[in-house]
Amino acid sequence: CTAGRYAPSGYVVSSSTCTACPGGQYQPATRGTGCFTCPSGYYCPSGATTYYACPGGNYCPSGSSSYKTCPTGYYCPSYSSSYKACPTGQYNPYTGQTGCFSCPGGKYQDATSSTSCKTCSEGYYCPSGASSQTLCPGGYFCPSGSSTTSACSSGTYCPSGTSAAKACPAGQYNPATLQTDCFDCPSGQYQNHEAYTYCFACPAGYYCVTGSAT
Repeated sequence: CTAGRYAPSGYVVSSSTCTACPGGQYQPATRGTGCFTCPSGYYCPSGATTYYACPGGNYCPSGSSSYKTCPTGYYCPSYSSSYKACPTGQYNPYTGQTGCFSCPGGKYQDATSSTSCKTCSEGYYCPSGASSQTLCPGGYFCPSGSSTTSACSSGTYCPSGTSAAKACPAGQYNPATLQTDCFDCPSGQYQNHEAYTYCFACPAGYYCVTGSAT
């Protein structure tokens, strides 16, 4: 028998008794009495004389007669015997891929085998490739879908986990950036507006206690 074909032991060898190796098996030698199982990461069509590398974007378990397309949420480098799950922080919405995609800034993915990423929540930020949300620190604010923090400006304040800067209320002020709270107007001063960086002097004939709004 020629390579890629075989005749079971005990049979009289002739063109009619030589059989092609079935899919998933191969025979590299002549006069074979059987065929070998195709190894993992390779495929063997019917009558194969050798095994063929599983191409990227596909997978080939042991004994494969052809390669199988990698599903969404997974990736398959060349010579893959099985599909591999996209790790956290990555996703893959397509079939037949050799790798996964990092979640873009403002999104995250805390699960494996994902086909999409989740939008970062208010009060959190998510840099590229994030596998979890990071709490917005004090002095900064983070709207929904933030990839980084935004600085809190003077006249406002930002406790940790803030989605938008908060205006200093009447009776308070804030002259600096990146603050988590505002300051009460001192005794003898007042502030009747919001989001101010200073307080007004109490006019003659009036008195103003600490934190006066009028």
